Amino acid sequence: MIKKLLLTLIAILCLTTLKSNLSSADTMTISPQQYQHMITNSDLIAITDKALVSKSQQSEATIFIGRPTCQYCRAFLPKLLKSQATLHSKIYYLDSQKYKGKRLKSFFKKHHITTVPNLGHYQRGKMTKYLVQGSQATPQQIQTFLSQK
Repeated sequence: MIKKLLLTLIAILCLTTLKSNLSSADTMTISPQQYQHMITNSDLIAITDKALVSKSQQSEATIFIGRPTCQYCRAFLPKLLKSQATLHSKIYYLDSQKYKGKRLKSFFKKHHITTVPNLGHYQRGKMTKYLVQGSQATPQQIQTFLSQK
């Protein structure tokens, strides 16, 4: 009886350790410099706050809003880029740290954006969908989001 209980506890401990190791690989945070380097060398299309408004009014656009100083954005970016590479998705990127004016504040207010990272699908000026819990999303959840416009 004690032997069974001990084996069960060891099995649970092994599974818990394995799960935490897998989870930590998905939530690895990169440095602000690595973030900037990854953005520069990625297929993301950098846009300004002015272009953000016009892109969101197109018939269809996927926009990622983040910044290098945000730890959650830094955890999210590698997963987003992995998903983008798999699906060859066209994604626009706005560095929210570069733009602080009325245009960006108005855009955030209109689309109820309160935090970054924010990954959203836009059609004709409306956010039709956004990725909930972006920084906690797995690459598979991001791929599913990107493939369902």
